[in-house]
Amino acid sequence: MRLLTLIFIKVTNYENDYDVEGGSMAKYKTGDTAYLLESNRFIRKVTVARFSGGMYLIKFENGGGIQVKEHRLFDTEEDAKAAMPNKPEEKPKRSRTPYDYM
Repeated sequence: MRLLTLIFIKVTNYENDYDVEGGSMAKYKTGDTAYLLESNRFIRKVTVARFSGGMYLIKFENGGGIQVKEHRLFDTEEDAKAAMPNKPEEKPKRSRTPYDYM
């Protein structure tokens, strides 16, 4: 005969510093400021609204918000810049005239 044991976790503060489903601690707490690297091009300052199911609900400074995983958030703007892929240096453009092709 099998013995089935059920464990219940009571979360008193559901503003979530603890992920009940995954059992992991959140790196950022509600109200913390973080930096998001968007499209590997833009760095945006965001505020953490909540943590649930391994995802952070973040709010942008100008309104709106999205859910992202922890690996997309950075502590400082410098950390986000370091994670940005390097762009090849652009050569100065030389304007060409029709006489260049003759």
